[in-house]
Amino acid sequence: MVLTEMYKWFINNNLSLNTSKTFYMPFGKKQTLSQLIPICLTNISITPTPTVEAAAEVRFLGVTLDHNLNWNAHIDKLKSRLGSAIFALKYIRKRIGPDAAKIAYHAYFHSLIDYGLPFWGVNKRINEIFTLQKKALRATLNIKCQRVTCREKFKTNNILTIIGSFIMNTCVLLHKNIDSYPKHIHQHNTRHKENLMIPRIKENSYTYMGVKLYNSLPNDLKQLELKHFKTKIKEMAMDIEPYSIQEFIENIKQCT
Repeated sequence: MVLTEMYKWFINNNLSLNTSKTFYMPFGKKQTLSQLIPICLTNISITPTPTVEAAAEVRFLGVTLDHNLNWNAHIDKLKSRLGSAIFALKYIRKRIGPDAAKIAYHAYFHSLIDYGLPFWGVNKRINEIFTLQKKALRATLNIKCQRVTCREKFKTNNILTIIGSFIMNTCVLLHKNIDSYPKHIHQHNTRHKENLMIPRIKENSYTYMGVKLYNSLPNDLKQLELKHFKTKIKEMAMDIEPYSIQEFIENIKQCT
């Protein structure tokens, strides 16, 4: 019904809907999806009949959405692209040099893992991407021995771990939209007075994890304007060089 009305609106406004690039995605189990049929957009007898196919996953604005909303499809495709990027980094480092490889790392590899990270980064499979990031760092710096840890290598080369990038991007996004999140309102002057209310939803969601991370930050940091907040949170993530979110939170607790 909604798709039919949308199609009518397009026709009435002299617009054309490209049905070959348009899909509808019902959210549910695969067994249910397999039983779905294409939806006809009009009752008028025209040839070819405009129809919209059902899709279990679809690429939209650079991210892959799936019918389970668990980001597994996006991560699978991202891993493939990152594998190609690692190969390119090795080639650039051998042919041109390490400085060019570092530039290529930020432009070709890190830009991929940064895109949409606050949303898909809540998936536990972020650790699979972290493993690829370490491989990319080894390729860039020509670290051949697998027993040599990447610890400190991120910091000394001014590269955020993917966990650090997730923390920075998530906190910046939340800080930018801080008025959309309710705070605990009470008259007691405690150190948690400025904390946001943690929503009662899935823990592996941007909203839950974002609030949890933001509440772990020092209060004076939360008072900064966006530009200075972003600079400071990046410095913290770079200095701590976190391999996990819990490691970051524990380090913040020790410093406050």
